[in-house]
Amino acid sequence: MGKIRIFGAFLVVGLIVFNSCEDSGPFGLGTEDVAPLEFFTEDIPIPVSQVLIDSINSRGTGRLLTGAVNSPAGQMSATAYSALTFEADVTDRPDAAATLDSVKFSINFNYLYDESEVNSFASIKAYKIQKSFPDTTYVTSSTLPLTNELIASADLNIVDLDSTYELVLDQAWADYVFSGFLNEEDEFENDSTFNRFMPGLGFVVEGNQSNIFSIVSGQDLEIRFYYSQPAADGSGLTDNKEFAITGENKPNFFNLTVDRSATDYSAIQQPATEYASPAYSLVHSGGAVITKLDISGLNDFSESKDNAVINLVEFTVGPILDLPEDVDPPAALYMYFTDDQNIPVRDGSNFRGIQRDGTNVLSSAFPVTLAYDEETKTYSNSITTFVQSYYQDVFRRNHVFLFPTDINQSVNSFQINPDDINLKIFFSELSR
Repeated sequence: MGKIRIFGAFLVVGLIVFNSCEDSGPFGLGTEDVAPLEFFTEDIPIPVSQVLIDSINSRGTGRLLTGAVNSPAGQMSATAYSALTFEADVTDRPDAAATLDSVKFSINFNYLYDESEVNSFASIKAYKIQKSFPDTTYVTSSTLPLTNELIASADLNIVDLDSTYELVLDQAWADYVFSGFLNEEDEFENDSTFNRFMPGLGFVVEGNQSNIFSIVSGQDLEIRFYYSQPAADGSGLTDNKEFAITGENKPNFFNLTVDRSATDYSAIQQPATEYASPAYSLVHSGGAVITKLDISGLNDFSESKDNAVINLVEFTVGPILDLPEDVDPPAALYMYFTDDQNIPVRDGSNFRGIQRDGTNVLSSAFPVTLAYDEETKTYSNSITTFVQSYYQDVFRRNHVFLFPTDINQSVNSFQINPDDINLKIFFSELSR
């Protein structure tokens, strides 16, 4: 009659009671018309390799990475770019008697690679971008040329991600902008003419080669001009007014270069190419090096077990190797499918991958997340529904990427012994 593949909900409670995860044994339900069950576990072998992702989007992530650091994943260097817009109402320009009182360049930070205070210092400089800033797609390998014109700078000790920090703006530049806006110069007629004058800023960290920081993009990147002028009602009083230049609704991105030549991963050079893992496998957000898993051992399991009931499937990664002090690994991992070209399989704007238990295995909206446990230094979750579907031959995929959830949000990484990547199946069969 062929295989009898039963996908009922044998409770995990029963599994715990009647299975020690190592032993098997009969379990009678006390009635003659119900066959006894035996419970088993089986570890599926998982060969691993390394792949460099072809491109990682770095536009509009909310984070503008800048700085440099030497890490186990390689020597990293990042530069942040943001276009600018001025929000001043062109119908309410300063009058001829207006005077510039002050200018404040405010920025916020929302990420540090190294969270220790010893590496919190950053000498940040903002240079004018040399050419136009196209409104297009940007990835981590994208870049724009910078001029030598220093617009703002500051030596900052970044210890609080909830605080606002200030850059010292070049006063001559500030005076020029205010005068041009006041006098209705062509460069300040509208946003387009302003962008020809000022395409945007590139942010670099000079002197410090021990950390990477993230500037918050958008409206939180702000140059605010405060000025005063005689009150329009002729009272002789003074009106205090202001306008701002921000990054709101303008393109922004970061460039990231990684030199792996001094690491065990120096051979990884070509995107979408599979490389044998060295002693330890690497997952590197930002740097786009990920671990590829071959889970075709599920096919051998499926073909050798005729009447199995899949009760639970646990997937674990770890414990991971020691990290640099004050550096965290990615918070979680996705398990995305890859095609023969070593490119993640897309479904519209999403990637296809193993879905959460209880959801449609053909969906791409509910990817399972392998959550990181700080105490055990292990990523884990259940992928029971996927393996049940695989066993039933409803849906099968044999190659999976361990994809960090913060792939374009950080430069965090971790190393793992390939032997510490485990897929364990808890199943039961009718006693013979």
